[in-house]
Amino acid sequence: MFPPNQCSRAVAIHPTNGHVAVATNDGELSVRVSKNDLDSFVYETKKISKEWMEVMVYSPDGKYLAVGTHSRNICFLDVE
Repeated sequence: MFPPNQCSRAVAIHPTNGHVAVATNDGELSVRVSKNDLDSFVYETKKISKEWMEVMVYSPDGKYLAVGTHSRNICFLDVE
């Protein structure tokens, strides 16, 4: 019903500060302030993959975000 950049396939919530990482179907990633404030960005939308992201997870200490893409790549992002 919505265009790919408005649909999400993967979401992850930071273990300590509650930031919400959202990956769109067209390979873009953004981080929102919290589940109660999804309209405010901590990290603006950036294209990090040619295809959609299949899965995302924060490390237990919250320092890294691992992103698995449909193009069979795993990106490790330094959150700090």
